[in-house]
This record gives sequence, structure tokens and C-alpha cells, in this order.
Amino acid sequence: MSLHYQLIALGPNANRFGNRLRRELYDGFCDLNLDPTSDLAVLGVAERSRLNSKCSIVGLWYGGDPGFLDERDHLATLDSLLSMGVTTLPLVASLNTFGQQIPKRLQSVNGIEWDDSRLTGDVLKAFGLTRDLRQAFISYKRSDSAGIAKQLAHTLFDRGYQVFLDTASVERGVPFQDVLHERLANIDLVILLDSPNALQSVWVHEELDLVNQLGLGVLQLAWTVPDASEPSGYKLLATPGTEFSFRYALEPDRFHDRNKTIGLDATLKAEALEQIADLAEQARIRSLGARRIRVISYLRAEASRFKLDVNIHPAGPVEILRNGKVISTAFPIMGLPDSSVIYECEQKLKTGEIPVSDFGGYRILYDGLGIMENRVSQLGWLNDHVQLKTLRTELLNNWLKPNE
Repeated sequence: MSLHYQLIALGPNANRFGNRLRRELYDGFCDLNLDPTSDLAVLGVAERSRLNSKCSIVGLWYGGDPGFLDERDHLATLDSLLSMGVTTLPLVASLNTFGQQIPKRLQSVNGIEWDDSRLTGDVLKAFGLTRDLRQAFISYKRSDSAGIAKQLAHTLFDRGYQVFLDTASVERGVPFQDVLHERLANIDLVILLDSPNALQSVWVHEELDLVNQLGLGVLQLAWTVPDASEPSGYKLLATPGTEFSFRYALEPDRFHDRNKTIGLDATLKAEALEQIADLAEQARIRSLGARRIRVISYLRAEASRFKLDVNIHPAGPVEILRNGKVISTAFPIMGLPDSSVIYECEQKLKTGEIPVSDFGGYRILYDGLGIMENRVSQLGWLNDHVQLKTLRTELLNNWLKPNE
């Protein structure tokens, strides 16, 4: 069995780790093109001897009253995790009891309520499987749904998202179209407010065209009309020909005023906004997995042209081989590289998390569709000053072709 990730549940309420979180983690692994049955092990304190420092480990401490059965074993395991530098998330039933139910050694870490729908995403992020920053782009027609777009932006912001919301997120004096393209190129998820008049907006048309080119995941919020033939009593007014990963029906009862579902002052109930945010996290994880596969597919195709083989590590680097010998290594990333991405990859090389080979042919590989010229220049400058260089997928053939 090829095991790469271990999760250990500790604390007085460790039995709170249940089927829902396990199922959501399994779904997240599958969406990231990993096999949870072979790549992930979920452990309890009795299985602490199985912890393997070669795996990516995440700890969950389910807080509660001190003095519980086997407390010494749990605290000893927690100390071991912390000494290894393992990310350990403190969980409580309510953040109001955090100080009384979490050990002092963990109280410097931001707490999470154990029923929080963000927990799955936080665990995947702690494993290093998703990006640290959650990013979403809201595509909408202002006259139809500006109020809903602002509501949703606030809800996602409260959940740790950076939200790109039309011109409100663009600095004054810069080319709007260029910024739009690059923001989409670096986004995790697009949320389409598919109102009845959405496609009358030139911007929505252009955004969806670029979304399709980039292969981004989309959460589609679709308006409805009464239809007695449908089980729900409503028919979706989804844009014909759209095939998105996730869809949420905006039935009249989800609005504050069921008679006011279109217009600047149409707004959604809090319950609907929370449901959409939950769905957005699932869609984001699937979108990130799809974007990684897209970059790897470019690499595989170009390698094949030069009769090279590839060895893909789960959620890690891709080795390029000639006649069974590794000649180069690529780090596929989701979105556009920056100095923090380069630093993180270099640290993995320095610490031995990724084996260093003699050949030194390393590249951080990204899909550069939509990237602005000034960003290309910045990355070119960085490539002249750092050891680990970046590479756009469209330039793969220059890197992989044999020297004449």
C-alpha cells in the first residue's frame, strides 16, 4: 500500500470524528485525483505508533473537559506531533469554550468548531493539497443581481476567501480587461449568478469564455420559474448548453422577498447564503484538482512528443524520464506562481521533502493563459535570480527537447 497522508484524531471528544468528515475527506481526495483508500490513513491515539514522518501528517484535537480517560497518552501524542512540526487543528463544540477545553500548548492556534463546514477544506490545506488562500470570482449582471453578489462576497470573505467582484476589485487607472483575465487565471472557483438576463452582459459572456479556456470549476446559481411537472415545483432557468460541476437552484423561498427575485435590491436569506458557501468549498476543491490535471496533461503530451516518460507523484512533483532515468522534475501548480510559491518549493528541496537529484533540472510549471505581460516580465526577472525557475506550459517543448 502506497501511503502518503495520515490524519490522527485526539482529545477528550476524539470520537466526534465521524462518518460525515471521513466521507467529505474521501470526496476531497477523489476530487484531487488521489485514492483515499491507499493514500490516506485515519488514526486514533491507540494507533500512534503507526505515525510515519515520511507522510504528510495532520492532527485534530477535539477539545473538552480535562481529566478524561487516557489523557496522558493523548497529551503525549500531541506533544510528539508539535515537536515534529505537525499542523494540529484545535476543535471545539463552541468557540466560547475554547480557553477552557483546549490545552494551553494549542491555544495559540486559531480554533475551529468541529461541525464547521470549512473543516474539510482546512484539513486538505494542512496536508498541502490545496492553496493557502481561498479565491473566488463572482460573475453576474449588475442590474439583475448586484445585491446578491455583494451578500455572497461578504459571506465568502467571512469564510476566509479573497473575492473578486467585478470592477469593485480592480484598481483605478489599470486596463480592466487585462486585470480580469489575470484574476481569472489565478482563481480557484467562479460563481456564476445565472440570472434570466445574465448573458446580456458582455462581461459575463467574456468571463465564461475565458473560464472554459482555463478549465475552471464553476458553481452556477440558477434562477427558477414555477413548473408543476417538476418534482420541486420549479424549473431551472439555466443557460442552455452550460455544463457546470455544481448547480444551486434559487427558488423563490430562498429570497427575503419571494416576489422580488430580480433587481438591485433582491437579496437571499442567510440560510441560502450558507448553503451556497458550503457548496462553493466542495466546488473549489474539485476545481483545484481539475486544474492540476490540466497542467499535468500538457506535460505528459509534450513529453510523449520527445519519447519521454513521466512519473507522477500524488499531489507532488512529476519526474521526466528518458530510458528509465530521471532527467528533469516539474512542480505543477494551480494558478500563477509568485515568490511565496517559489520559496515553498525551494524549501521542500532543501529539507529533503522532495529528493534532490544531481541533474538539477527543476521547473515550477503553470498554465500561463491570461497572464499579463508585466507578470511575465517579473517572472523572467525572478528566473534570472533564483535557482528554482518557473515555466509556462506553452514553453514546455523548449525545455524538454533534446540538446542538438
